[in-house]
Amino acid sequence: MVAVVAVVAVVVNHIVSIAECNKAEKEVEDEYTIDEAETAIEEVLGDDYQGKVTITEDQLYIKDSDQITSRYDRILISKIYQNTVDSEGNKLTDRTTYGLAAEWSGHNFMAFFGAKRAIDLNLDSRFRDNAWYTEWGTVALMIIGAL
Repeated sequence: MVAVVAVVAVVVNHIVSIAECNKAEKEVEDEYTIDEAETAIEEVLGDDYQGKVTITEDQLYIKDSDQITSRYDRILISKIYQNTVDSEGNKLTDRTTYGLAAEWSGHNFMAFFGAKRAIDLNLDSRFRDNAWYTEWGTVALMIIGAL
């Protein structure tokens, strides 16, 4: 019985996550410059996050990101980052919205349990060679639909 409940919970979680990803797809622009993306993300997060969002060609950084508990906000921000381009028009990341939001969820999980390094979010545009544990953790969170 517990296994059935767990499977149903995972399936429902995936359905909700996919629906929210589809909703976010319709709400964001097809392309953002780095400055436009930072502004759009700060607008999603509100006044408390003005100046706390930094995007470089290598990562999205949000100070105090562990306070952002809305799954939809994490998905929406991940989609904005996914659609951000450099000065030559190339997307900064080829990672999926689902994967970016899942990694962020992992950061929040670790911060909840006291990992000080996880309080601030730093989503790399591409997984680093030595970040296999982040990549595996993100895949695990994607499998269970923990966005």
